[in-house]
Amino acid sequence: MKIGFSLSNCIIDIVNGKVDVNDVMLIVTSTYFNIDRTDSANNLVKYHTAGLGAWTFMSNEQRELATTTINILLANGKIYQPREHNAPPWRMPFHWANVVRTDVDMAQNPALKKAWDTYKLLGDLS
Repeated sequence: MKIGFSLSNCIIDIVNGKVDVNDVMLIVTSTYFNIDRTDSANNLVKYHTAGLGAWTFMSNEQRELATTTINILLANGKIYQPREHNAPPWRMPFHWANVVRTDVDMAQNPALKKAWDTYKLLGDLS
């Protein structure tokens, strides 16, 4: 599983076959867009292909795949926008992190549950 930190770069990797969309756990993006609009994926593709945008040199087929990919990620709640929660956008020096998921029952691990609850509380306060 992967967590992405740049919507434009992550979509490029998915479109170019470097990352499988099914391996994406989440993409945290500083790009801010209205996900409630039905045309948000099309608008994102237009934004990133305009001028010298990150996707300027994509073929029409790649742009269609980018639109489909964004719609899949949106439908599955896999795009997170910190700006929607008044958090400042931030950039990472890389755009993918590998994640190893474990099936842990937090009820069986009180220390893990406390750490997770504290993490969520701090996130809500920021």
